[in-house]
Amino acid sequence: MCEQIDKYLLDYVTYNKPEGGLFVWCELKGDIDMAAFCKKALENKVAVVPGSSFMIDGQNINCFRMNFSNPSDEDIVKGMQILAKTAESFK
Repeated sequence: MCEQIDKYLLDYVTYNKPEGGLFVWCELKGDIDMAAFCKKALENKVAVVPGSSFMIDGQNINCFRMNFSNPSDEDIVKGMQILAKTAESFK
């Protein structure tokens, strides 16, 4: 997944490469509305979890989490392409 983020999403996100676990935490660059981004991604059959879901106070943060343990390599490539197009649509 990190290779695909580097290939398709680096113009739109920053992230830390995980040293373990099952998830990649990304932060959207710029002023993209997270709820709208997640909704549009889901409309295109890619689900990401908004960072506000992990905040005790529900604070709206411009981050999202992606799981890399379940999708196939092919689905990860396709998903990163869709997320890049989704982010691009907000520019």
